[in-house]
Amino acid sequence: MAQAYSGGVTKTRLYTTRVQAPDYLPDYLVAKAHLNPRAADLSTTACAIVHTPTQLYLWVGADCSADHRHVAERHVSRLQKYEHAPTEILVKEGHEPSAFWELLEGGCDAYKAAMELQ
Repeated sequence: MAQAYSGGVTKTRLYTTRVQAPDYLPDYLVAKAHLNPRAADLSTTACAIVHTPTQLYLWVGADCSADHRHVAERHVSRLQKYEHAPTEILVKEGHEPSAFWELLEGGCDAYKAAMELQ
């Protein structure tokens, strides 16, 4: 994971929304940091945030709930406030620009392969 310094990041970071309780409870949703930003870590039922020194993508899965989106938007706000992240670029599943996939290990092909296994 990238190390923060003076309000910035040194490389790509990935956060995904995840439930932190046995039962789905909105109060237990968090933005989980991933050590290696991989496309296979995206889930159609969640949101993801891809943060680089110059870009901030908010990716919304096709089956993402409003609760997951709220948690992701709140985390984006924190990154902007405390780490001076740029304005987010909203990306909906299925409409990702190639620049988005280039930031994640495996890219679009790895994501499609992971979705076939689910």
